[in-house]
Formats: sequence, structure tokens, C-alpha cells
Amino acid sequence: MDKFCQKQGYTKGVKEFILVLMLYKGHSAEAIESAVETALSSGAGSSQAVKHILIHRECGRDQSFSALENWQTFPAPDVSIYGQIGGGR
Repeated sequence: MDKFCQKQGYTKGVKEFILVLMLYKGHSAEAIESAVETALSSGAGSSQAVKHILIHRECGRDQSFSALENWQTFPAPDVSIYGQIGGGR
């Protein structure tokens, strides 16, 4: 869970961790742990990456994964300023 929280912040990291735990319903512990290790070692620390790796491995298409280096990400918006827009009740 710490890796997810470091990568995505505490709240989203916890949510991502729970989504990975839900994968245990349909996959073995070994498969999930291996997929998590693969995702984290390639810099793709999300539940969707883990799920994608699991699906590809089940289809017999075990391939390498890597993070998208030039993929643009944006910081979370500062919603504290929105109170000023409405006239501050």
C-alpha cells in the first residue's frame, strides 16, 4: 500500500490498494503478487496496470511493461480557492 500512496497520494493510493485487493476474488495470490511486483518495478503503480498484467498473463501473452516517460500528468487542483468565486457566503 505504501508504494501506491507514494505514487498517487494517500487517498487515491488507498483506493488503488483496495482495487488490487478486490482482484483476489478472481485470481490467485501468486498471480496478483507477481503482477504487482511487475507493475511497480516498471513504474506503473496502479490497480489498472496490475489488472492489465493479469489479463495478459492469463491469455499467455506475458510481455514486458514500462511506464510512459513522456506521459503528461497534472497536479491535483487547489480547490481551496473555489470559495472565493461564489462571493464567500
